[in-house]
Order: sequence, then C-alpha cells, then structure tokens
Amino acid sequence: MNRSTDYYYMNEDSINALLKCQLCSKPFVDPVITTNGDRSCRACTLSDNDHSSFVPVSEKLLLDLLDNLRVECIKCKEINIRRGDLEQHNKMTCPERIVLCEAADLKCLWTGSYEELNPHLQSCTFELLRPIFTEILADIKQFKEQKSYDELKQCSTLTIEYDEFKKEVEEFRQEGTRFQTEIQQLKNQNEQVERLLKEEITRTNELENQLEQLKQLYNRQINQNNELQTEIQQLKEQYNQQMNQYKQLSKHVINHNTQSEQDEIIYIKQLVNQHDIQIKLLARKKCVIPGKSVQDLFFLFRDFNLSIVFKKYLLSFYFSSDFI
Repeated sequence: MNRSTDYYYMNEDSINALLKCQLCSKPFVDPVITTNGDRSCRACTLSDNDHSSFVPVSEKLLLDLLDNLRVECIKCKEINIRRGDLEQHNKMTCPERIVLCEAADLKCLWTGSYEELNPHLQSCTFELLRPIFTEILADIKQFKEQKSYDELKQCSTLTIEYDEFKKEVEEFRQEGTRFQTEIQQLKNQNEQVERLLKEEITRTNELENQLEQLKQLYNRQINQNNELQTEIQQLKEQYNQQMNQYKQLSKHVINHNTQSEQDEIIYIKQLVNQHDIQIKLLARKKCVIPGKSVQDLFFLFRDFNLSIVFKKYLLSFYFSSDFI
C-alpha cells in the first residue's frame, strides 16, 4: 500500500511503536529491512538513502497487524475500515469515489463522484443515444468481426502461402547446399585436372627435350650415314674398278683355258686315233670278255695316262653301233 492522504488513522496514538517507522513516525507502508537491520517504509528508505540496499519485509504477523489497523475515509467519513480493505473501499463502495460515466464506452468524457452519476445519466446525451449507438456499434462490431474474419482468412491464406514459401525456401536452401557440394566437387576435380595438366606439361617438356635430343642424335646419324654413303660410294667405285680388272683377267684366263682344252682335245683325238685300231683289233679278236661292266673297262684303261674326258669318250664309243 502506498502512502496516501485519503484516510486517517483512528486512535493513532494507541498504535504500538513497533508498527511505526522511525523515520516518519507513521505506521509502516510497504515496510522493508535496511542494511543496518532496521525496519522502515520503502518511500522513507529511498528518500533517506538513495544508494542503500534493502529487502522487503515478509513477516506475515507484522503485515497482518498493519493491514488490520483501523482508518477513516476522508471522502465519505466512513470509520472503522481495515487499512488492508481501503483500496477496495475506494474502488467499490465509497460513495464519494470518482467514477466514469456509464456511456464512457460511447466516448462520454464525464467523470465525478458516484453520487453524481445518476443525475448525470439522466441528462447524458451519449446515454440517451445509446440505442442508436448500440445498433451502430453492433454494425461496427459485426463489420469488425467480418473484417477480422476476412483478415483471419487472409491471414490463414497468407500463412499457407508463407508455409509454401517457407517450404520452397527450404527446398532452395537444400538445392543451394547441393549446388555448393557439387561446386566443391567440381573445384576438387578442377584441382585434380590442373595437377594432371601440370604433370602432362612437365611430361611434355621432358618429351620435347628427349625429342630434341633424338633430333640431334638423328642429325648425327644422318651425318654419319652421309659419311658412310660416301665411303660406300668410294667402295663401290673401287669394287667396280676391281670388277673391271677381274673381268679382264677372267677373259684372259678363259681364253688361256679354252686354248689349253682345245690342245688337250686335239691330243686326245690323236691318242684315240692311235688306239682306235688296236681296240678294234682287240674287239675282233674278242679280247673283250662279254659281261664285263663299264667299271671293268675303266680298269682296263687305268694304266693309260688318259683324262676323264677321254675315258667318257671311250665309254660312249664302247656303246656305239660301230663298236658293236
């Protein structure tokens, strides 16, 4: 209860000193315990020590004794009112209490004591027009209710749309998360591709270096091949020269051999002619034993200093008709 001037204490001198504040000498109003352990009114403590800390009194006995103190209402002069009931008296039962016009809901601005309320209501324009205002207010209320319903319906529609929008936002968020994951994967793939590309570039550089080395080696080989071709050409010329010399020598040898063979053949023919008569004579005399083989004939002529050509000639002559 706040300190007020709308009541008097009845027999204030007879109130026990334990129920009074040491600062204002009045019965406690909203008592508190200060830091030094003393009890005082909250308002007195704040006005005396602005920076002091305090704790509200919670002793039920002390609070009940304070609420049971008897006071007199200054407005209506009613006595023996419990101080704890004074607030309800001022609001509900005091005839001198300040009230609003019953047509305050119709925007009537009159205020006055409760005793003056009835005379005012008899002449209050707002109260006389209440039936009309009531109908208007009912229409306004209905309109407000309809408006509230429409707004509620619209709000419900907006709520549904908001839920759908929220759902779409959530899907977009998930889609964005998926895109971020794909972007991260693409970044990783790009890094791998860049690394592989760098490796390929390094390998390509190495291959280019190797190719350059091979080109240099190939050029050296070409030079060596050219030198070899030159040497081969020189060898071919030497070979052709030697072949020409050989052909000339071969012709000379062939001519020499041919002359020698002709001389031998002439010599053989002479021998044949010399022995032809002897062989025929021996044949006539049957010196040749029937049934002897060609090999036996070779044995017969082995003592003769004859060549293989001549022996073949004799064999052919042996099997000729003239011989037989």
